[in-house]
Order: sequence, then C-alpha cells, then structure tokens
Amino acid sequence: MWLAGVASSYQQAAAIFERVGQRHIPASSIWRQVKQAGEKLQAYVEHQQELVSVERVKLPAPGKDHFQQKGVSMDGGMVHIRGEGWKEIKVGAVFDVVRRPERDPVTGEWATCAGASHIAYTAVLGGVEAFSAALWKLALEADIPAAARSSVTADGAPWIWNVADDLFPDSSQIVDWYHATQHLAAAAHALHPQDEKKARRWFQFQKPHLFQGSIHLITRPLDVAGLS
Repeated sequence: MWLAGVASSYQQAAAIFERVGQRHIPASSIWRQVKQAGEKLQAYVEHQQELVSVERVKLPAPGKDHFQQKGVSMDGGMVHIRGEGWKEIKVGAVFDVVRRPERDPVTGEWATCAGASHIAYTAVLGGVEAFSAALWKLALEADIPAAARSSVTADGAPWIWNVADDLFPDSSQIVDWYHATQHLAAAAHALHPQDEKKARRWFQFQKPHLFQGSIHLITRPLDVAGLS
C-alpha cells in the first residue's frame, strides 16, 4: 500500500516492488488491493464522523469555554482524477492562534503579530456535506467549538460562509489578505475608472488601513462617491 501511495502510477509501484522485493506483482493486483483498502478506510472514517456529528456532540455549558484562541480556514477547487475527469475537492485547516514577535520587512522594526500553530488539515474529494462532516470532526479534535474566541479565514466564497455559519456560528469571519486586497483594488478602479495612476496611488495609500482594520477610512471616500 505504501508503494502505491508514493509512486506516480500502479505500473511504477509494480516496478519498484519487483526491483526491491524481487517479486513480480501485476499493477492490476496492486490497484485491487489499494481499492479494497481505500473502501475500508473510507467506511471507517465515515463511521467515526457519524459518531461525532453535530447532533450528537454536547458542548460545554456557557462560561466554560477555554481561552486559547482558535482559527479555521477552508478552500475549494478542482482536481483532475485519472480516468474520472475533473472532481471537486475541498480542504480545511484548524490551528491555534498565537502571538509572536516578527520583524517588519519594510521598517525593520519588531512587532507582535498573530500566527498559526499546531496546524491540522483535512481534505475531501466531494461536496459540501461530506466536507462539513470531516471539518467538524477535525475541529472537535482541536477543541475549537469550546473556544471563547475563534475565527474563520477564507476567500469569501458563499459556501464557505454557509459552512462557517452552520459549524462555527460564534466565530469571526475574515476574508484572507490576498482576496481582501483584490476587493480593495476593485474599489480603487471604481473610484478612479479613468485614471490608472490615481487608482494605483489610492490602493497603495489604503492598504495599511485595510491591514489595520480601519475600514471606515476606506469606505468614507466610497460613500461620498456613492460606490459603497
């Protein structure tokens, strides 16, 4: 099974096995063994997820939450599966939010910044329902539902906020920096549609405000222009 996991194809796994183990095992046999093991593993995982489904879990009483700040992140995409075509994949991560000193790459000054620690991941080849079950189990293992403070950071896709609302209703929802700056750039061009230089200057001027969370300084000129 290990060979099938590290090799790029079953044919390659068979070749490695023959070279290392001095035994010939057809690639089709390796495929069948991997398929059987995969089906058993999938059944086991789904059973474990059912045991800790949202309906079955009893969370701590109000006021009993722990004070380790927690974070969740998730995303989705498409991957091409050989023989099956393009399939939907969704990935998630859970982590502790920690604060540690970091040097500013521009000013060289030290500042206390938030970061992620004790990161754990899950991934599902499928839709939202299967992914939600997997992410919920991972979140329970990380003790996220019992955290007094938690956040969900993502690209802002509607399905992600729906999952966040269902599983982590008390968490803050944060658009990640890359996508947040994309929205800021769109606002800059909406404010200065005919002047690329002005749009670029406005974007660069507002980026620190976005990073600091001073949203009113960004929305004020948009309000005045009727663009918010």
